Amino acid sequence: MGNKKKFAVVFMAVCFLIAALSVYTLSDIPDPKLENIATAQNRFYPKQNITHMEAAEMDNKSLRFIQNNQNNKSGQDPVEPEDDVSVQVEKVNDQVNKIVLSKSDMPNPGYGIAIDRIEFLPGQKAVAYYHFITPEPGKMYPQVISTAKASFYLDSKYKVIVKRSPGQDELPKTIPGPQIL
Repeated sequence: MGNKKKFAVVFMAVCFLIAALSVYTLSDIPDPKLENIATAQNRFYPKQNITHMEAAEMDNKSLRFIQNNQNNKSGQDPVEPEDDVSVQVEKVNDQVNKIVLSKSDMPNPGYGIAIDRIEFLPGQKAVAYYHFITPEPGKMYPQVISTAKASFYLDSKYKVIVKRSPGQDELPKTIPGPQIL
């Protein structure tokens, strides 16, 4: 393991132990709301101190979680789909279809989707490459969940396939507030 990975593992272990110690010390504080809380198996004891073995088991599970998810560099849950871009084909006439790409749940109307190019393949197939657009810096947008859309027209003989443009690994993430360069 590299030094950064070792540091990350040690740092997570120390953070977990600090959290376990704070739970251990806070468990002595009486709270009438928590006295009668229990799960279906009666295994939740908010007033009971955590044992050394329980802390070691939690620490071991957290280290295994870190080791199992080191390859997930995007920060996303590996079971989530890469994109939720939907494709709709609308018939304009017998020869032309309108292809609409849309991505819902965008944080504000400043985000968008753009079509980069369309490649025509043998066998009446067309591949449309797209990328996501981020809001313009310094411009204000209402904070409403919106849907980004882009469309193009294609001969109705072609079957369309959509792919993200190379180099566009993930939807850009922005941090709210002023950006300091």
